[in-house]
Amino acid sequence: MKKVFALFCAIILIFSLSFSSFAISLPEPTNVFFVNDFVNIIDEDDEAEIMKIGADLYEQTTAQIVVVTIDSLDGYDVDEYALELGREWGVGNEDNDNGIVILLSLSDREISIQVGYGLEGCLNDGKIGRILDDYAIPYLTVDDFSTGLIEAYKAVAYVVCEEYDVELNPEYEIDLSLIHISEPTRRY
Repeated sequence: MKKVFALFCAIILIFSLSFSSFAISLPEPTNVFFVNDFVNIIDEDDEAEIMKIGADLYEQTTAQIVVVTIDSLDGYDVDEYALELGREWGVGNEDNDNGIVILLSLSDREISIQVGYGLEGCLNDGKIGRILDDYAIPYLTVDDFSTGLIEAYKAVAYVVCEEYDVELNPEYEIDLSLIHISEPTRRY
């Protein structure tokens, strides 16, 4: 019984250290909120378009998609960092838990899209992986960070609009051929 209790205490200690180890100083969100380009890799036109899409999406759905670029994760896991940013900044509507953080760490060459529970049904890990593979990675691998981020942003926004049954402004050009909104299911 003592061994079980000791193991339980060790597990609790490890979890508490992992949560409290996020004692790093997270950046504060910028005034524009939807774009937090701390390493200046998003060009002005793409930043303006992200702002328009983000504001339009928020107005129609209360969902928020926030893009963050940082220089380094300082040894932290990219997914945990993005998740912690979303929590700390209060991304999305608290009641609906519909916030999304797209985080790119430049020097680590890592990207993550973290989704609040309220949108995990439409933006599951598989769909996020496809969005990253089809919309972001082709541009990021050739250091076209701005295009990779805005294309991923638009794809995520499109899926969120589908979930809420609203439409984005048609002026936002999105290559829909790559988005697999509904996957066929076969029931026997």
